[in-house]
Amino acid sequence: MHLKDGLKKYWKLNFTWFNLLLFIPLTTINYFAIVHILDLGITDSFKGLLIICFVFPALVFVLYFVLSKKKKINLLTDDQELIFTKRTTLFTVFISLFIFYATFFIGLLIFREKPLEGEIPYLKDGTIGMRAWQSRVLVKDVKIHYDSLGIWRLIPDSIVYNKNNWTETSWNHNKLNAQIESLEKLNFIKKIYYKIFQTNITIKDTVKSSVDPSSFIVQNCTLIFTPKGNYQKLYHNMRFDCKVTFEKINEPKNHLFPGFQIVSFIDTNKVVNEKGERDYSDLCLQFSLNMNNDHIPWIPALDYQPPTKFVSTANRMERFGNYDEMEVGKEYFISAVIIDDKALFLGNTNGSVKLFEVQLAKKAK
Repeated sequence: MHLKDGLKKYWKLNFTWFNLLLFIPLTTINYFAIVHILDLGITDSFKGLLIICFVFPALVFVLYFVLSKKKKINLLTDDQELIFTKRTTLFTVFISLFIFYATFFIGLLIFREKPLEGEIPYLKDGTIGMRAWQSRVLVKDVKIHYDSLGIWRLIPDSIVYNKNNWTETSWNHNKLNAQIESLEKLNFIKKIYYKIFQTNITIKDTVKSSVDPSSFIVQNCTLIFTPKGNYQKLYHNMRFDCKVTFEKINEPKNHLFPGFQIVSFIDTNKVVNEKGERDYSDLCLQFSLNMNNDHIPWIPALDYQPPTKFVSTANRMERFGNYDEMEVGKEYFISAVIIDDKALFLGNTNGSVKLFEVQLAKKAK
């Protein structure tokens, strides 16, 4: 009796390990595939369908072949040949699943959306600034470095946190209002037909900013660094570090695109804007930290998103600082860096993640 119980225990343990060896790689490859599916440039509904296509065969395999009582091997009464045959069948189905996943996944990688390659049009050296769009943003721990004859120099806090060294302006004010009006019309139509679409425009087009000795508040406007006296106003190689907290945003974020931007290459010579007033040109390069998780370079005057050389995947943005699922009230540490013909936008909250890298065109000789 003891021998019989021992044999039963041995075979049960042996077969359990066999099932476990099949289950672990199957779970791992599904997780790996799902992470990459979430990075695809397709709608959420298609992402959901692709995930189901991956998970469903594995689920059937586990439930029917591994856990199903009808298919359980009787390790005491079945002979060794029958046990070997059943295990071989199980392993064959498992290998077939892996071949399916391999071909399916290779197809996903082939059709995965890739960023365009190219250069940002040449923009002459200028000053820098901060901009909030459809949002109210608290900015702290601002550190600005610029290159002077090959040496990185830090602009003193007494200069940076002096409100007299910043000029407030509103850019594309008409566009901001047009976005809100368009959304309100959409909201009105959907209320009539569906009764489910709700939005809460909390800030409207109010323009407000403030500078105090420890922080900035930027709300639906731009603060442009315009230091008085003989202090340097034009920069090419520079680094702008700050901690950003979104205090309010206009919902829904995917229709109004609330965000915070670090702005570079701002021309200090004012030009006539669409209102016929002299103002700063918006032919500049923005580093966009957007609440819709699409962190991009942007040139407002051209309404143009330049091509990027590199953008981190969504799972890396989530892992290193939650930049893929941004939240109101959460602090984010970011850096905008321009060195020669490279521009980098970095997230530094829980490690460092490259939000994007772009190539700058050199000045024509």
